[in-house]
Amino acid sequence: MIIKPHVGVDKDTDSVHHVEVTSANIHDVTVLPQLLTRSRGAIYGDNGYLGVKKRKDAVKRNEQR
Repeated sequence: MIIKPHVGVDKDTDSVHHVEVTSANIHDVTVLPQLLTRSRGAIYGDNGYLGVKKRKDAVKRNEQR
């Protein structure tokens, strides 16, 4: 099995706040809700995370934290 890590990092402190590991066939954007914090700032990621604003689960989780 091939795995890949998804890492949430605070852009101001460079500290890791969350790590999620999935099999390689799981799309990146499905893991993004777990990586979000309540930060209202920018979200940085590669093209695999595009479209997150359309994912209600990601938006709701970011507002609750």
